[in-house]
Amino acid sequence: MNGALWSTLPGMAYTAPVFRSLACASIALLVGCGGIAPTTSVAPVAESDFAPSAKQVVCDLMTKCCSPGFDAATACNAENYSMGPYAYRKYDPARGGACVATLRSFASSCTITSKVTDCQNIYVGTQAIGAPCEGSTDCAGYADHSAYCGPSPTANMVCQLTAKAGEACNGTVPATGGLLFTGCGAGLYCATSGLCTPQGGPGQPCDRLNPAMSCNPSLRCDTTSAKCANKLPVGASCVVDSSCAEDNCDNGICAGPPSVESSNLCRVNTEAPLPSLPADADAGI
Repeated sequence: MNGALWSTLPGMAYTAPVFRSLACASIALLVGCGGIAPTTSVAPVAESDFAPSAKQVVCDLMTKCCSPGFDAATACNAENYSMGPYAYRKYDPARGGACVATLRSFASSCTITSKVTDCQNIYVGTQAIGAPCEGSTDCAGYADHSAYCGPSPTANMVCQLTAKAGEACNGTVPATGGLLFTGCGAGLYCATSGLCTPQGGPGQPCDRLNPAMSCNPSLRCDTTSAKCANKLPVGASCVVDSSCAEDNCDNGICAGPPSVESSNLCRVNTEAPLPSLPADADAGI
């Protein structure tokens, strides 16, 4: 990842959504990057308290974990930590609390040692099937991969049921494959056949044209054998983050959990601003 730890979309075990959001100066982005947030047994955080709580944690991380020459005070005060409101989503205090607790846990070792999926979808969709939506996270069924937001026959965007195994994908599949949103249900991906297909388990065939999606997320697609295999250990050669056990491919070598210091969080006020992203950048179901 070469330091740009949150510049990728969800699927990364460690950093992607929340830190990319902070580097983009909009914490609102962390709730709309796809993926499902598990809730954990931590104290809930009220909606009105989330932004100040997140700011305090991020400022503490910058102060403790960035190099002495980094202007943490200027950097953390320059960020925008406000979120919402959203027309079709409501804030979940449990998810907000889990997000803050996860970020706080990084400070003990200045290492990103736990997954930040807790910081995704802090605002939960409320829209039923057939109801209007602006993105898939607006749909109540998004949490269990049973619904997504797509165009209706009238061209309006509405919440729709995801496709089941063997059904046509709700989208166009490029001839060369690719990571295209297709509206397939949980545990499925859109194969080049145009059908929603179960993701492969250990030793099962995978799609060389869509290696990142055709295997269970805990596995990788070995493009040489075209079979799903265990992720690569630290020290192994790699091409993409998702092929490594720690989801961290650094300069072609699988590395361990990344440090806060190596991340863009410690460079947000020394580099050109990152481009802003849509507040609901759905990455697929």
